[in-house]
Amino acid sequence: KTVARIHVRGADGCERNIEMARKFEDYTTLYHRERSGPIVRRLTGRIGYVDLDRLTVDMVDRMFEDLADTVAIVFDMRGYPNDTRFALAAHLADRARVAAIIETVVVGEIEAHSLASVYQSVEPAKSGTRRYAGRTLMLMDERTQSQAEHTGLYLKAANDTLFVGTHSAGADGEIAALTVPGGMTIGFTGQAVKHPDGTQLQRIGLTPDVEVRPTIRGLQQGRDEVLDRAVQYLSEGR
Repeated sequence: KTVARIHVRGADGCERNIEMARKFEDYTTLYHRERSGPIVRRLTGRIGYVDLDRLTVDMVDRMFEDLADTVAIVFDMRGYPNDTRFALAAHLADRARVAAIIETVVVGEIEAHSLASVYQSVEPAKSGTRRYAGRTLMLMDERTQSQAEHTGLYLKAANDTLFVGTHSAGADGEIAALTVPGGMTIGFTGQAVKHPDGTQLQRIGLTPDVEVRPTIRGLQQGRDEVLDRAVQYLSEGR
């Protein structure tokens, strides 16, 4: 194992050099869980919190029941979700809306830029399911990637969920894999993922409606400044 030498500033304000052993990581680190504690809980006032990094599909209905009397829900999408976007959007949408446009190159066509386009839509829940009418915010940052970004597209289309934090990774789209000599595997996407209006998502990311970045002081104090800003935004009645 090799060692990485890092120059850091500690909580006491002093700067120092530290050494850390390097460890092997690959794309599977997308799927480790970012947080612990309750997956669904209540914050200040009548504001709910849901960790989409750990929420599973079979928990969605119960989650909305438990938070039915809240005025807002903060969805934490700073991580990787568990295919919950369809179920979540169904509880939020009052009608069908386009959530994303997927464009794929058609192989073998004479046209140099022949594309097949698919329009993905959110659909309201079946009759009898209570729609959540409160406000919704989604926390995001550079960890919000691929399926996490697609979840954001579905939440935005369902009820105009506001994005809080910083730009997402800008790496949405199904993965194609290619193994090259030497045993290395390269992953890439052959799809263009676009917003419903046709604007680009990849290499740009989802754009925050309320931009807020963690600070060194906040990290030293153990505060979640992105979540704090979301609660403040809701408390101000924005």
